[in-house]
Amino acid sequence: MTGGPSILLDDFDSDGRLDIAGSDTGNGRVGVSLGQGDGTFSSVQSYPIPLSCQCSVTSGDLNADGAPELVVTAHGTPAGIVVYVGRGDGTFVPGTKFFGEQFSGALQAAAIADLNGDDRPDLVTGAALLVNTPGLPQPPVIGSAVAGLGSATVSWSPPTSPGSSPITGYVVRTYLASTWVPAASTTFSSTATTQTVTGLTNGQPYVFGIAAINASGVGQTSQSFSNVIYPGQVPAAPTIGTAVAENGQVRVSWTAPVANGGPAINAYVVTPIVGYFALAPVTFNTDRTNRLITGLTNGTTYRFKVAARNQVGTGPQSVASNAATPFAPAPPAAPTIGSATAGNGNVVVSWAAPTSTGGSPITGYVVTPYIGAVAQPPRTFFTPTTTQTITLLNNGTTYTFTVAATNAAGTGAPSAASNPATPMPSLPGAPTIGTVTAGSQSATVSWSAPASDGGGAITGYRVTPLVGYFTLPPTTFASTVTTQVITGLTSGTTYRFKVQAINLAGPGPTSLASAAVTPGP
Repeated sequence: MTGGPSILLDDFDSDGRLDIAGSDTGNGRVGVSLGQGDGTFSSVQSYPIPLSCQCSVTSGDLNADGAPELVVTAHGTPAGIVVYVGRGDGTFVPGTKFFGEQFSGALQAAAIADLNGDDRPDLVTGAALLVNTPGLPQPPVIGSAVAGLGSATVSWSPPTSPGSSPITGYVVRTYLASTWVPAASTTFSSTATTQTVTGLTNGQPYVFGIAAINASGVGQTSQSFSNVIYPGQVPAAPTIGTAVAENGQVRVSWTAPVANGGPAINAYVVTPIVGYFALAPVTFNTDRTNRLITGLTNGTTYRFKVAARNQVGTGPQSVASNAATPFAPAPPAAPTIGSATAGNGNVVVSWAAPTSTGGSPITGYVVTPYIGAVAQPPRTFFTPTTTQTITLLNNGTTYTFTVAATNAAGTGAPSAASNPATPMPSLPGAPTIGTVTAGSQSATVSWSAPASDGGGAITGYRVTPLVGYFTLPPTTFASTVTTQVITGLTSGTTYRFKVQAINLAGPGPTSLASAAVTPGP
């Protein structure tokens, strides 16, 4: 023994020496160790406790044969009492269970005593009094329970011994299987061994125990419970939806039944059909109403029927779905090209997805730039998005683009070419005007380069003379030098100057006007 909540001393083998008995809560057993009279004990002989064991133990001679019995009080779930009949030699007949609604209270312990003065020991617990009544029937043998709508049909076999008088009826004891709480007792004044218990809640789990009745009273409850049942009906048939073929699989959808039979639907059973032959059904333990049926043969045509399942069982099948033939995917068709819009060193290309995916979802696109008729390195995008920015292009170079779609089977045919698009930088910023020095019919103008070249290298500057509010023809310098001499000016005329930077996109905004200078003769 590993110890437990109860240990007792008694003479179980009638040798005048005390023996030890105790419950082993951890392993669900009761054990006996016989005393040797010198403070030592024999090895433990243990017996299983057929109830959930949070147990205490007591002993007493319940059958007046001079040998004490062991009584184990199990106050777990379900609660009950187990009696082990002593043989008088320190061994016991495996336990007989007592359980029923009389134990709905807490069973913490039991005691044995003659409580009614009939010279027979009775059993009292914290929840019930069991009077030692001779002549009661033995327990019936439980059979099966079959669920109905708010009911259950329970069957059993009669007791091996009716006791001191014939059986006159039976008590069917109903328990909630989820908590082992007694729910009801139904008495049938009939010797029939199949009866229907009504008033049950659809969808709740129940088990049943049976006790026989004779003239002496109600005997022991059967030593085991029935199978668990869920009252209700099987669900109605689902409404079939669509079957969509893919590569080696078909996606089937349906609508839940209009009636679930009482218990909630907890599964669907999908049966593939080839011609008139039903294949092995596939069960999905979920209430989802669309599932992927895999492992199918490409080129074979299938239809599908669906049935719903609840705790009662599986309902009727739906009508067959449309025919669907799984197939090996092909590369997608060509996309429809849209527009190509130039930016600074890039072009934004857009297109429409192919009208046919080839039977497999599109996973990406390949965009190929062209300079004239010469293909440039393609750009691969692992996304079904139909607008992408093609970067690292050369400003000032004209490009066209084609697009091809990709799926699991590969990359399909390219689209037609896009419109031409020529990436360009932005215009440069305005230079910062510097000093101006007058010369002979000339002026030397200085400035600082603009803070921004617009994304393209500055290739030159344009200097524009002003006389009053009149702008004269500019002078363009194909040089990045920021000091230049403006010639051909008129002596004695006062000038100011503005400067523009030039890149591939053209001349940018003008600087502020310089200080005024007057060239000499």
